[in-house]
Amino acid sequence: DMTKPFCVLGIETSCDDNSASVVRSDGTILSNVVYSQHEVHEQYGGIVPGLAMENHQANIDLAVAGAIEEAGLSSVADVDAIAVTKGPGLEICLRVGFRKAQMLAQEYCKPFVTTHHLESHCLIARLAGEVAESEAEERTESKEDCAGAGDSDFDGGEQTGGIGRGNDEHKQEKDRVGAHFEAKISYPFLALLASGGHTSLLLCKAMGNYDVIGATLDDALGEAFDKGARLVGVRTGGAGGAAVEALAKNGEIRTEQYGLKVPMQNKPNCDFSYAGLKNAMRLAVEKARAENGLDVSSTNAPARAGEKAPSPVVLPEQVQADLCATFQDVAISHVEDRVGRAIDYLEEQGISTSSFVVVGGVAANQELKRRLLALLSRRSKTIPEGTFQHDITLERESVPAKPWQLFFPPVKLCTDNGVMAAWAGIEKMALGMSDVIEGQEVVARWALGQPLIEQPGNEALKFRRRRRIARKASIEAQSAP
Repeated sequence: DMTKPFCVLGIETSCDDNSASVVRSDGTILSNVVYSQHEVHEQYGGIVPGLAMENHQANIDLAVAGAIEEAGLSSVADVDAIAVTKGPGLEICLRVGFRKAQMLAQEYCKPFVTTHHLESHCLIARLAGEVAESEAEERTESKEDCAGAGDSDFDGGEQTGGIGRGNDEHKQEKDRVGAHFEAKISYPFLALLASGGHTSLLLCKAMGNYDVIGATLDDALGEAFDKGARLVGVRTGGAGGAAVEALAKNGEIRTEQYGLKVPMQNKPNCDFSYAGLKNAMRLAVEKARAENGLDVSSTNAPARAGEKAPSPVVLPEQVQADLCATFQDVAISHVEDRVGRAIDYLEEQGISTSSFVVVGGVAANQELKRRLLALLSRRSKTIPEGTFQHDITLERESVPAKPWQLFFPPVKLCTDNGVMAAWAGIEKMALGMSDVIEGQEVVARWALGQPLIEQPGNEALKFRRRRRIARKASIEAQSAP
């Protein structure tokens, strides 16, 4: 009966995190159990698929049982459906969770719903997206509304989605997910998906309907952070981005000294590339090691896949901090440039949206949040009418731009978790969709959406330099005393 709230058990084993969660269709997270493998893989310098699979096999029953118990249910018989990640991911890892979900659905005669891992990341913002605010606004709000402090972190028990706040002027007309929940973000919206395996900009138009505005041509942002942390000699515990961010707080940005440059600044599209930046970081680290009398040849990575990593060559703490501050600054500058171009494209095409969500593990980076918030704040200022027309007329009367609103999931829902699988299942079921159990198989490589361009030089994503210059000059003029 879809007119009443229903519960879905979500299972996620696409990579190294093993998770099971129970979520209710009114947006209440009843449980979220995660078995992490970071310590297992740390000594190998990266994910070892065989070890990941073995740990999934050892923990999957514990995760499901824990999720059911934490949700206050007596058994899987008490949930109304079972959702599971079908792909993309590591095939042998995906299969562990997928087979478990199939078995449970058959044993308890429950509807079976398969989910796309990347889509689930995007949809988690519709469940629990928080409106990003400046530090000053957050401090003011924390004083005025102490009762709401900490709502964004899930610590067990019940949590209701939609904990973000926003001014009335930002609110869109909400769409409903089933009969009992209003999505916190309405379609269409722009999404940046940034994790260890994926980096892309997506126009999310509806469930199962996505356009790829830009994607990485080589390495993902999260992978680049992991490599950067390893190079400077930090044991990351599987969270290279967090390690880089922590060190960067005490560092000084030395772009010229280390020779790190923002990638693809002259490429007229929205794609990403971090391979060149990773290589530049390696050269900078080698130079810093030579200056400090350390071994230049070691990459701090194992010689071959599956072997344990050697003892790291550790740079002096201040050098680590400066390198990380510089690397993080350049990596995020690349994101800012691509996001700016994506917004240009949406405005040029007349696509009406002012919601931008950031999802994936890298969404936990607070410096990224601060920089994107500043970027969207600049883009939301009054701009001259005609700035985004092909014939620019700066003299025309200025009109208010529609303010952009930035959303992030709670930090604990940025990385892989069963909540995202369960919620994606709920969204599918609300549209009357489910899957047959028999004959289903995981999909290791599974693109989300269709690229808007097939060739890098497609005119649809070429942005006129003078349009960007005109907009920048307009904003600078407004900011002048």
